[in-house]
Amino acid sequence: MGSVFGGHLALAGHDVTLVDTWREHMEAVAAAGLELRTPGGDCVIVPMRATHEPSRLRPVDLVIVLTKTFAGADALRSVAHAVTSGTWVVTVQNGLGNDRRLAESWVPQYPWTWSAAVLAGLWGLSLCILSTRVKSLDRLR
Repeated sequence: MGSVFGGHLALAGHDVTLVDTWREHMEAVAAAGLELRTPGGDCVIVPMRATHEPSRLRPVDLVIVLTKTFAGADALRSVAHAVTSGTWVVTVQNGLGNDRRLAESWVPQYPWTWSAAVLAGLWGLSLCILSTRVKSLDRLR
């Protein structure tokens, strides 16, 4: 899901960085772009930044957490250095209570909004998409 969200946001002109533990995939996306299939069936290559090293992130306006529940807290802690007083952190994870679990996983230094509704207002924001696993791209196999 991180690739889907990140790809469509980048395609719309937003500054997106994918973060994932799958080194080879992130290196391939950073080098060749992300292969995105649109709802109409078109294939688009979307250039974007991607990294398996969260420590390389610079401050971001928005963090979207798209991990498995068990990995969310660790993923969020891994990008804490990129969260500023102006950063929004959003979870669109499957399952009830993920927002509370993430909020409780570390002491928030800043006020955060934990609502997917913020996705409607992303004009001009730099983004960090967290994903512990993204599907392999057919062209990279």
